[in-house]
Amino acid sequence: MLQSIPQLANILLLILLVYSMFAVVFVSSYGTVKYGYRLGPTLNFENFGDAIFACYQVHSKPLILMDCMLPLKIETFLATRGT
Repeated sequence: MLQSIPQLANILLLILLVYSMFAVVFVSSYGTVKYGYRLGPTLNFENFGDAIFACYQVHSKPLILMDCMLPLKIETFLATRGT
């Protein structure tokens, strides 16, 4: 039993690494999506911490990404372009 603890730690570290990579992609892709039916103040991709939590939720409930099909906030989009 005690011999398997380092192997479990390696697996958990790998899962954390994969979730971190997806969180970075989701923040850059969906960070400015309007709130919808499932996305809101408690579940969003606006920063890294919220995106990690949302990645876990997307893994268990993939319908959350349906809200990401809504258009971007136009003000945020224009502000990032510098116009």
